[in-house]
Amino acid sequence: MALFFDKKVPHLYFGVEDHEDYHKPSDEFKNIQPEFYVNAVNLTLRCILALDSELYNEKED
Repeated sequence: MALFFDKKVPHLYFGVEDHEDYHKPSDEFKNIQPEFYVNAVNLTLRCILALDSELYNEKED
C-alpha cells in the first residue's frame, strides 16, 4: 500500500513513537498514559482548529 509520504502527498501525521507493545496483543488500554493521551488529543485539536481558521481566513481575502 502506497502511503502519502511515499507518494510525496502533503499531509500531517499525528502519532506516537513505536514502543515495545505497538500493534501487538500486549498493547492494552491499561498501558495508556492518560496525561499523555489528553495532551496529544488537545495538541491535535489545536492544530486542526488553527489550520481551519487559516484556511477560512484565506478564503475571505
